[in-house]
Amino acid sequence: MTRLDRDVAVSGAVLHAQAEGPPDAPPLLLAHALGSNLSLFDLQMPSLARRFRVIRYDSRGHGASRLKGAQKPLSMRILARDALAVLDAFEVERAHMLGLSLGGAVCLQMLLDAPDRVDRAVIANSAAHFGQREAWEARIRDAREKGLDGLAAAAIDRWFTAEFRERAPGMAAAVAQAFRETDPAAYAATAAALRDFDLREAIRAAKARILVLVGMQDPSAPPALGGLIAEHVAGARLVALDAAHLSNVEKPNDFTRAIVSFLTAP
Repeated sequence: MTRLDRDVAVSGAVLHAQAEGPPDAPPLLLAHALGSNLSLFDLQMPSLARRFRVIRYDSRGHGASRLKGAQKPLSMRILARDALAVLDAFEVERAHMLGLSLGGAVCLQMLLDAPDRVDRAVIANSAAHFGQREAWEARIRDAREKGLDGLAAAAIDRWFTAEFRERAPGMAAAVAQAFRETDPAAYAATAAALRDFDLREAIRAAKARILVLVGMQDPSAPPALGGLIAEHVAGARLVALDAAHLSNVEKPNDFTRAIVSFLTAP
């Protein structure tokens, strides 16, 4: 299968992006979690790339994306513009979108800022407001002052259940390594966007067809936060998986079946 890689210049960064799948298939944009990269969706790619033109990208300072200059705190609106720039780079006017955690928040912002660019949307393990401002402040401070090594273990504890960490230590270790390799300045700047994010009332205006996926054992985005999105957006569907935060890694088959069924339904 042919893969097309592109570097996408945005203000303050160059984003690494790639497209796979049939060129004439419906486009699908994937947006990953904070402290991850586009490889987060590797387990979904065999199924998705058969049905869609899948476009993935590394967020600022994540994966192979590069920063330019000093990093100021970001906003979700800026991150949504980054996602739109990726679509523009591949000459895609309108796409389905799947966003997990941070990526889900980016998708919600796009549904309000550029509703004509998003067709169906999957919001996975995310929220319209993540709360705990003091906790975000502490995490931002630690990232800036100490780097990400000290935050990695706590992140993996939130992202996977103890049962999964014991059953698939190699997978958990690979995710932890991607977390440690994230640029600390980009992590802190992006965490500030999550700290300030609040679309709890604004999302009532969203008109897209939406699937909300929650992990029943997710401490980072508890099921009630996804439930609020489903309640506030008319016609949204809610599906619960027996997983923690990275439900697409912990329950890849259930996750993939849910999103493919939703995105391909008449």
